[in-house]
Amino acid sequence: WKDYWMNVFFYLNKDLPKNSIFNLCRLDPELIGQLEDMGIEDIKDIPEDLENLHPKQITQIQTTKSNSQIIDRAKIKEYLETFEFPLYFFDYETLSSVIPMYDGMKPYKDYPFQYSLHVLESPGAELIHKEYLHAENSNPLPNLIQKLKSDIGKEGTILSWSMSYEKSCNDRIAEIYPEHKEFLSDLNDRTKDLMDPFYNQWYVDKDFFGSASIKKVLPVLVPELSYSELNVSEGLGARRLWAQTVLENKNTWKREEILNDLRKYCTLDTFAMVKIYEKLIVIANNRD
Repeated sequence: WKDYWMNVFFYLNKDLPKNSIFNLCRLDPELIGQLEDMGIEDIKDIPEDLENLHPKQITQIQTTKSNSQIIDRAKIKEYLETFEFPLYFFDYETLSSVIPMYDGMKPYKDYPFQYSLHVLESPGAELIHKEYLHAENSNPLPNLIQKLKSDIGKEGTILSWSMSYEKSCNDRIAEIYPEHKEFLSDLNDRTKDLMDPFYNQWYVDKDFFGSASIKKVLPVLVPELSYSELNVSEGLGARRLWAQTVLENKNTWKREEILNDLRKYCTLDTFAMVKIYEKLIVIANNRD
């Protein structure tokens, strides 16, 4: 209920100042009440020694006050050095339903119908893009797995953003198709999370607002890229449009346009990771 009412509040107050206390991460109504009682409206005016502040709230306050970033270049460099080429920047889009759509699927669980994959064979190599979007009214998993097997090699690091999502999808696919379990388990073993430098606060910017979401990180590191220009700009919308268009045979007059919009959205997810990775390389090597 707390999250619900905070969402209502933000919907009704879309013009809040960027540094309003209501944009403090891990927002808690009790903390908001305490700050309002203290007459504090701006994040930069919050005392860093205020009791019960979360570490991410403290760093958000610090970067807002100083208008500067917190960067641990050594930790970022150490992390990037664990990657092995080729690099595979990977993202799923998924379906889910109360009543499972196909044999073996479970209620409320996510199963992929689409992926985007950007491949960097070696440092400085030309970027390669591969993808799959299931466009038939049938179970997407068999064809998706076969395409994925042909697109991802047996060596190299796979990079996702919030990797637990992709890995859990692979685990669920393996439950339905145990003949592919070895392949999917290998993918999971090779997967690393490109979100880690931000989640672990090796890189903090006030305009992340305490979040490690790619949609908060991207505008800061790569402002020339934006989800706002896309017709499909978030995962739940992509899921709904795909189900309506492909499974329910709706939107027939603009079917190809919708499928193209889905490709653009998923492609941006992985291309954004590539560009953020490039920025991290620069930062790790102590270059402006």
